[in-house]
Amino acid sequence: MTTDLLWQYLLQGDILGFVQAVFTSVLGDLFYGFIMLIVLVPLYIRTQSLLAVMVVTLLLSGLFYSLTPVGGIGLMRILLTVALGGLLFWLFTKVMR
Repeated sequence: MTTDLLWQYLLQGDILGFVQAVFTSVLGDLFYGFIMLIVLVPLYIRTQSLLAVMVVTLLLSGLFYSLTPVGGIGLMRILLTVALGGLLFWLFTKVMR
């Protein structure tokens, strides 16, 4: 089944779709998680701020949520929930001080 999809991408000349299909067939949802990590880990190392990471996570997961196929939506919902919860926690701890 997976090889039929890969051949379809190759025969249509969609090289980018072929590469993405190879990784998503092997890794599943984790492929999109690794894409997020490629952006978020250097951001945290550079800024040492979880607030910046949470804001970028909200933006990227919202973007990926609208652009990814059905397979990656579950992970994006989890990332959206965690980032929103983290931002609300940060906001309430700032207000309560």
